[in-house]
Amino acid sequence: MSKKIFIIDDDPDSISFLRCILKAHDYDTIWSLSSATAIAMARSEKPDLILLDLLMPEKSGIRLFKELRKDPELQHIPVVIVSNMPQVASDLSTLIGRHSDPSLNSVGPRPNSPEGLMEKPIEPDLLTRTIQKILNEGDMWKNENRKTRTESVR
Repeated sequence: MSKKIFIIDDDPDSISFLRCILKAHDYDTIWSLSSATAIAMARSEKPDLILLDLLMPEKSGIRLFKELRKDPELQHIPVVIVSNMPQVASDLSTLIGRHSDPSLNSVGPRPNSPEGLMEKPIEPDLLTRTIQKILNEGDMWKNENRKTRTESVR
């Protein structure tokens, strides 16, 4: 069964580009141009991974990322930040830590960082390798978790 990738970006051209890359590698894609509806869509669609742009008009990608991490139903979904912000990789933890809504600062069991960071323009091979690595690591974690639960039941 192919994995489902949820693209959240306010730029239709970016979404089209990402969808083409992902479809060529047999991923199913869903997408949203609106960060305001992304949480509800993630709950209903249950994606395996989220590609999230940081600069969004209704709600910043930073705020959306923190909401995803705080939501018990969604916090397990890996997130790859995709942005054209300069030096996003080195500044992301600072940006997340400085969000104005203090209720979003506690995000549960995961660290305050995404599983991946990519700057636009996206290099297709790097994107697909990053996604595959993250999904494989998630599958390995799930299998280990299942094995541990099975052994503890015995």
